[in-house]
Amino acid sequence: MIHIIDRQTEKIMDVLVNQSDSKIYWDTKMTEAIEDNVLIFEFRMLADSPAAKHIISKNKLTAQDQDGFHRLFIIDSVETSHDANGKILFVSALGDHIELASDEPIPPQTLPGQTAETAVQFVLANTRYQPGQIDFAGSRTITFDTYINPLAALQKIASEFELELRFRVTVNNDGTITRIVDLLKPDSVFDGKEIVFGKDMTGIRRKENTENICTRLIGVGPADEDGNLVTIASVNGGKIYVEDEEAYQRWNNAGRHIWGIFEYQPEDDTEVTPQQLLDATKKEMEKRKSSVVEWEVSAAALEQIPGLEHERVRAGMNVRIKDEAFDPPIYLEARVLETEMPELDDPNGNFSYTFGNYRQVTVVVPPEVKAIQKTLYRNANSWTAAKTIAEKKAQTFEGPTPPTQMNVGDLWHNPASGAFFRWDGSAWVLVSDETGKNTAADTEKVNGKPAVQVIADITDAQQTANQAKQTADNAVQQEKLYNGVSISPADGFKVTRNDQLVQGELNATVGIRFQTRPNTSSPWQDDFYYDVNAKRFKFAGHLEGASGTFGNVSVKGGDFMVQDDTISETKYSIVPKTNLFTDHSFELVPSNNGIAAPNPNYSKWQVAGSPRVLSDFNQDYDYPDTIFGMQAIIVNSSNYIYQHIPYNPGETYTVSAHFTGSELSPSGIPKILVELRDDAGNVKKSWSKTYSTVTYGSKPIRGALTFTVPSDANNGLGGDVVRVSFMSTNGNWIIVDGVQCVVGAIPTLYDPEIGLWNYVNGVKGFGTRKFQEEILWSGASYMHGSQTIYPSKKISDCVRGWVLVWSDYDPGVGVNNYDWVYSFVPKFHVNFHGGSGVQLVVSTGIGGTIASKYVYIHNDKIVGNDANQNAPLNDVCLRYVLEW
Repeated sequence: MIHIIDRQTEKIMDVLVNQSDSKIYWDTKMTEAIEDNVLIFEFRMLADSPAAKHIISKNKLTAQDQDGFHRLFIIDSVETSHDANGKILFVSALGDHIELASDEPIPPQTLPGQTAETAVQFVLANTRYQPGQIDFAGSRTITFDTYINPLAALQKIASEFELELRFRVTVNNDGTITRIVDLLKPDSVFDGKEIVFGKDMTGIRRKENTENICTRLIGVGPADEDGNLVTIASVNGGKIYVEDEEAYQRWNNAGRHIWGIFEYQPEDDTEVTPQQLLDATKKEMEKRKSSVVEWEVSAAALEQIPGLEHERVRAGMNVRIKDEAFDPPIYLEARVLETEMPELDDPNGNFSYTFGNYRQVTVVVPPEVKAIQKTLYRNANSWTAAKTIAEKKAQTFEGPTPPTQMNVGDLWHNPASGAFFRWDGSAWVLVSDETGKNTAADTEKVNGKPAVQVIADITDAQQTANQAKQTADNAVQQEKLYNGVSISPADGFKVTRNDQLVQGELNATVGIRFQTRPNTSSPWQDDFYYDVNAKRFKFAGHLEGASGTFGNVSVKGGDFMVQDDTISETKYSIVPKTNLFTDHSFELVPSNNGIAAPNPNYSKWQVAGSPRVLSDFNQDYDYPDTIFGMQAIIVNSSNYIYQHIPYNPGETYTVSAHFTGSELSPSGIPKILVELRDDAGNVKKSWSKTYSTVTYGSKPIRGALTFTVPSDANNGLGGDVVRVSFMSTNGNWIIVDGVQCVVGAIPTLYDPEIGLWNYVNGVKGFGTRKFQEEILWSGASYMHGSQTIYPSKKISDCVRGWVLVWSDYDPGVGVNNYDWVYSFVPKFHVNFHGGSGVQLVVSTGIGGTIASKYVYIHNDKIVGNDANQNAPLNDVCLRYVLEW
């Protein structure tokens, strides 16, 4: 089945389906190469079929590979021809992932502490692909030295983590497609497929090349600034070369070394040290001390023959190749680099494989097995005769005349001559005599031994053979399975579960490890293993248990990643980072009859249309529909909320939010939209991502979007702004709550600060703080030039500063408790202008005079001015200094 997809809308336009009695397409061939991620699909079809009008350049196709995965292709060429079937189209299409090479390039940057998953998420952020199965392979620092397109970036990540890329799609029920990138761990061990000459192998050829062999290798590095070449003499005992004794014994030229020169060129322009040169020269020597052996192997596919479905070969698999027609027999391990095969369920397609990375396997027979083989070989004839007699397939006749009712192998003893004869099917053949009556020539045929001794030899051989067989039967035999357990020189101790999806190994090469795979056609993945070099256990799978206790736990160059059971959309780090959103759980968003009302005095959130506030401010602490705190926002595609975030050009950020369904709509699809806008509001660049459908009452999900601000963005006053919006994809309403924006490629643990908001909002059980300004000084003072007061707390130790409290004063009478005036002095003043004069506006009463007191504010004191005692200022005096 082939889906034909419109290149613009990416909707399915038609489907090619072959019927049992007629075909509209045939000769399907899907070519896949793991080295450069080539994917090609070719087929022929009838040009007069209704669907043929859609087979045009740049339209797209999906077809299933032999493992059932849907692959997406772009039609590259269409050729028209005529044959006996009529007008025919030959269609050639390329893997859709090549479009990643023309997506927006990624600027030069360094991404520290990346897992394969976070690195792929970063690269795919602005593309139409999304991460699929990403195998864990530790963490790395990923560096892009120059601008790089997303496809090249994915290939670099695959190389850094030693993983392999797979591009596929899912065909959705609504006729759309979802592009997926997998990054899978290749398996360095045998995958289980053995290709045998005469069965599924059609030819093998071995070529050996000794052109670059050497036994001594001189290492030379780039010249320094004075023109002197770097050598290894200073770190190699004065020698400018390395040598290999094993190579010398094998390849020497009449006792003379074979010399070679290695000119080392580092990948960058850094200066090469002698030690670096020595290490590189030794590594090169390992390559040159052996001949290069090339193998050419061709194989046939058997997997489509009923009953042989297990005989599958895929790109990336490791297989064994066996041809016992060579002397000695050839045993190879090889990697499948490229496959050509038909689409799924095409029984007439051809299979072709390209193999590489051959490794010849030497079969070693243990000494004890050789000893048994030698014994059996030496007594083979005697054992055969004894076995025949023991199984009573032979009879022994006694008499002077030859028997007439005999079978092959029967014995006849002639007492007259003392001779023994065996019937070979056509005649009685002399075996031995016991009297010496036969001729010397006859006796010589049985090594000069009389019949009695021959029979004794046969009996001894039978017993020896039976003992050897019993010993072999009772011993653990190599490669033989014992309820899934086997022992071999290559794998050591190995156990495989019945379904072939779980296996464990114990040997000197890997130590201890347990591996899994999702299906029998996938490569093995290390889940739990003991690293004999690091002397520690390593775990790369999913750890699950009722409880657990750990000692000291540290993470080097990586991160702790968490994924909630109830919030299943996104993994996040537990390392805390600053949330760049203000009021990130919407507790301060004002509500006007349930409609969100922007108010910069309380919250930085702004609205588009009329998003709704889901609020439950009461004293019962009961707000089930909000995800965090007491408020959330209900949005759709035209009524949503947004905020501008602070940013640095060239920096990478991750925005995340929690979504759930609203009772206003049966379901909705959440969306995060990030836009870089200029001062006039024009969109210069945007990033967006949608998430799984949410329904009312369903568990919340957390979706995340990673983006990198262009390095040329202007974050100055009046420059560009980064605007983040939360909405749905259509008119359906959804709930958004608990939003976050952090620096980096992954979200972090979200802190809702519920306790703080409950405290501030006066939720029952938390109480509301009764702010009581502390009195730092009290009295009555004009604050003239000779008056100085000292508050009990310095202004720098106060929360915000001081409040100077003035009241009415009648000269010669005293203070009055009315006409109060409060003057606020912030800490800012003493930080930048300490000791300088300040004008404080006061009033002499209703209808009175507005004037100003002039005082000098220091960190620990307030100094007056003589003008403060003159009329009308003598009608006002200072009564208190409060903490602000």
